[in-house]
Order: sequence, then structure tokens, then C-alpha cells
Amino acid sequence: MSESKDHIQLVRRAQQGHPEARGDLLRIVEPRLAEYVGRLTLDRDLTTDIVQESLTEMLKIFDTLKDPERFWCWLYTIALNKVRMHYRQRWRHRETSLSDVQEEWVQAKNQDALAELVTQELKEIVLRSVGQLEPRQRAVLTMRCYDQMSYEQISAALSCSQLGARALFHRAKKTLMRLLRAHGIDKGALPVALLVFGKFSATSEAAAMGLSISASTLRVGFWGVLAGAAAAPGVAALLVGVTLIGAGGAFLARADRWRASSPPAVIRAEVSPARAVSQDSSCWYYYPPGGTDTVMIRTTDQAVAYSQWVQKEQANYYRRGDTIYIRNHRQFASDLSVWRLPADSRALGAFLKAQDGRDPDLEYVAPSPRGLLVAVEQAAAGGRRQATLHHDVSMEDYFRHDWAMNAVVVDQRDNQHRAGWTYFTVSGHLGPRPIAGEGRLPLVAAAVGDRGPWLRLTVGDGLELVDMPLAAQVRNRSGAGLASYPGGSLFRGLGRPWSGLHTIDTIRRDAALAGIAFTTRLLPDGQRVEIVLDGPSVRLAYRVHLYQDWIETIVFSRDDMTIGEWTFSYPKPDEADPRRFTVASPPHSRGPVSGPNGLWLMRLAQGNLVQ
Repeated sequence: MSESKDHIQLVRRAQQGHPEARGDLLRIVEPRLAEYVGRLTLDRDLTTDIVQESLTEMLKIFDTLKDPERFWCWLYTIALNKVRMHYRQRWRHRETSLSDVQEEWVQAKNQDALAELVTQELKEIVLRSVGQLEPRQRAVLTMRCYDQMSYEQISAALSCSQLGARALFHRAKKTLMRLLRAHGIDKGALPVALLVFGKFSATSEAAAMGLSISASTLRVGFWGVLAGAAAAPGVAALLVGVTLIGAGGAFLARADRWRASSPPAVIRAEVSPARAVSQDSSCWYYYPPGGTDTVMIRTTDQAVAYSQWVQKEQANYYRRGDTIYIRNHRQFASDLSVWRLPADSRALGAFLKAQDGRDPDLEYVAPSPRGLLVAVEQAAAGGRRQATLHHDVSMEDYFRHDWAMNAVVVDQRDNQHRAGWTYFTVSGHLGPRPIAGEGRLPLVAAAVGDRGPWLRLTVGDGLELVDMPLAAQVRNRSGAGLASYPGGSLFRGLGRPWSGLHTIDTIRRDAALAGIAFTTRLLPDGQRVEIVLDGPSVRLAYRVHLYQDWIETIVFSRDDMTIGEWTFSYPKPDEADPRRFTVASPPHSRGPVSGPNGLWLMRLAQGNLVQ
């Protein structure tokens, strides 16, 4: 954004209380601010109101502006907040009809000086397309194209990161190009379209004549393209939440019909099992604020794109061509290697490399309580680029998706995964002692709040293990606490799909953290995987269903002799006996201590869980 020294001096004099300076500044500011707000609202009356409110607010808090060189960015932030307050919840989704746009920006203005620039048809197409953009997309286009603001200034005005500003600008351009193409205008005409809109929305002929759009203005840089393309139509699993109701089979609906107010048409569809995603593809890793217990992952490659996060609903979305599949399972590596994360410690990475021979060569990134986004781009020649952002982006556009108008959506989830959680039961034996238990398993992070994980397990008639979110405990038959651990300790070595990783990965990563070697093999049916953990005296063999993403059995053995077997069952929510599936009672102890050394399942089999 160009700023003359005269403007900066004028701002300084106005702040010092010179009345004539304030008057001159208002005369300069008002038409420029009217252009900016008008391009956001496409409403002449509303623009006038917001400009006056913004100028009043500017004069009221003038003393809070510390750096006069940032005056325009500061003022635009004030105006943008006024627009947001007006639209409130409609800020992200408000659209303006073509008739409104024409009345406000064509018929209500004398455009004789511009009439020869473009045909009336092109004017209407451009105005229709811009009117269908979200207001914040119009905001970023206005700041960048017409006010020449830097991405640093835009990020300050929009209260987001610079990478977020670049991503939003990239997607705004892509959306506008898509809208123009729908009317038969080639994507190369974007600069012309922006120029047309800028001239027609200018407040004076002089402002219109002085407007130009340069190629450098439209550039966003490599990571801006990467950030924007990660959520662009046709690049990733681009969806909003889908809840198609039915029993059995998969469900198929056209995305454009899903957006309509009437219920979408539902057709049964038979599809092949999901294809796994290679970790050699480009990946985004997002850790929400508060630690590294949960990670959201998005991958893209030419064959399959995967995403876990779609607006406020969390699920597993796979794109193949123009078809979006919603599936039960988290992604897993195509070669069944352990999925690596950028927040993995070097020791964990080295242990996993020794187990499966894979080294994705991720640069270590320390966890951040503010939230963490790591973008990894895998180049065709084998090179890799990695970028890190310590910021909470859960409400930004990184994980806000859309889909192509002709996309087909196929929901393959069963009732449990569609609900986002499931009960489970455990039965079997360990040595001569019978095993019985039940619990609740969130299948997505969004379910943890209301349907958090818990486990209650009885071993013979003398031991009870209880795990709740705040604490876990081992009790004797009379209920006295024998050992206390942090909440979630007894889910180590089991599946934790709410963490964002597939069950085969939580099992093996927990084993690696405990220093336990493991092997992995695909079973003959192609649907299940066997994971064998070789402990110092006990071996555990897990059978995991890849596409259900949960454990089916655990077999305990010692010296090649089976000493126990546990079977896991997952009743549907409406089939669970409410008398059995009552929330486990919380542990009665002063507070949790450190977790059990090693893997608790092995210690239980060894008879030394409580020491």
C-alpha cells in the first residue's frame, strides 16, 4: 500500500490536535474508505453508515495509533470490524444477489466514462461473480489489488498469520476464477475482471482511471499457493459435514443437491475398499492448542487426497478424482510403516526407523501451547520443504473446505462412526483368570467432550482397572486403590482414534515409546493387520481391522505358549445395554502419579502391574 510522507505528517499533526489537519485527513480518508467498504458490502446505504461509524471510531481512539505509518492498516481494521459486527454470523457466508449488485454498482452510478472499456455482458458477469464471493474474500482482494497492501498489513487487518493472508488471497482468486469460468470466461481473464470491478466500484472517475492490477500484486509465493491449494476444489478432500441417514451400505449424493434446502437424493452405492495414502505425499499436520495429544492431518497426491478436519465436523475424507468418500478409518501408510509426526522426538524417530526401515526425514518441531501447524511439501525429485506456524489456525481457512459443484459424495461409515463414538466390550482370559470389561471410545476428537473415553476392566475376582479422563486407578476387590495413574494411561497400547492416528499406529508408537520391538504383517483377507509386540517375557499379538480402525483381538503368549486372549466387540449405540454401559466411577485417590513403566498390558500379563 503506497503512503506518501504528506499523509504520515498529516496523521501526526492530527494526533497532536490540529483541527485543520483533522479536517484535511477526513477529506482524504472518506472517499478511499468508501471504496474499501463498498467493495466489501456491495451495498451503498450500508457503506455510508459503516464509513461514518468508522470515521467516528477513528477520531475517538486516534490516540491509540502508535505508528502513523500503519494508519491505513489501522483504519481498515476498524472498518472491517464494523462490517463483521453488521454481518455477525453471516460474515463467512453472505452472498449478494445480482439484482442488488446491479442496482448499487451499475444503475446507481454514472459510468459513461467507462462504458467503452468492456461490454455490458462482461460487466454483469464480473459483478455477478464478485457478488458471490464471501465478504472476507472481497476484503482480501480489495486490500491486495486496489490498496496495494502487503501481506503483513493484511494479516494485521484480518487478525491472522501472513501465511493465512496469502492462503485466503489465493483461494479468493481461485474462487473468482471458478465463478468466471462458469460463465465461459477463461481463467487468464482474472486481472481484467479485477480491473473491471475496481473501476466500477471506484468513487470517482479519477480513482478509476488511476487503477491498475500488476502481476506482482497477484502473486502469493510458494507457501501461499500450498496453503491455498490445500483447500481448493479438486486438490484435497473438500467437504462440509455430511450426515446421510440410512441403514447398511454406502450413500451417494450430488454435492450441489446437498447444498439445496430440500433433502438430497440418496442412492446405494457399492465401492471398493479405501486405498492407503503414502507418507511421501505432501502433508499438513495441525496440533490444536494445549499439547500433542491430538493431531489433524491432511495429505495430497495425484491418486488419493485425505483430510481429517472439515469445518466443525471431524471425519475421514478421501478424494479420488471427482468422488469424495467418507470412511470409518484414519489414514494409514500404503506400506504399513508407522506414520511419523513432526513433533516426534529424535529418540522415537530413531527407534521407529530401526523397526520398519523408514525415515521420512521430518524436521523436529517442538510442541507449542498456542497451537502448531507444520506443512511438508514433497517435491517430485525427492526434495522436501517444511514450514512451521506456531498459531491456533482452527478457525482459519487452513481447515475450511469446499468441494467442486460436480463432486459425488459417498458416505461409507457405519452407525458408530457416523455417530462419532462407540461403546466396546472386552471378554476373554489371562492365564486362569477371566477378563470382562466395557468402555467408551470416541472415534473423532469432536466427540471427546460429551463422549469421552473410559474403561472398566475386571481381572478374575480380585482386581479392577478403571480409566477416566482425569485419572486411572487399579483397585482390589474391596475398592481400595492400589495404584493411580494419569487419565488415559490404560488406553496406551490400545486404539485412540480421537488422537488423529490409525489404531495400527497408536499401538506401535506406544510400543516404541516403551522400547518394545514389533513386527507388522497384512493378513490374507487384506482387511486386517497383525501387530506382534515382543516384550522381554511376554508377546502380544494384536489383530486390527484396517477399515473399521479398531482392535478385534489381543493374544498373550509366553515361550510360544498362549496364556490369554481378549476379544473386543463394538455394539451399535442403539443396541448397547444402558445398564451395562454406565460411566465408570471415578478413582478414589489423592491424585494421579506417573504412568506405569513400560506397557501396562505386558506388566499385567507378567503379574507386576502394581508394585
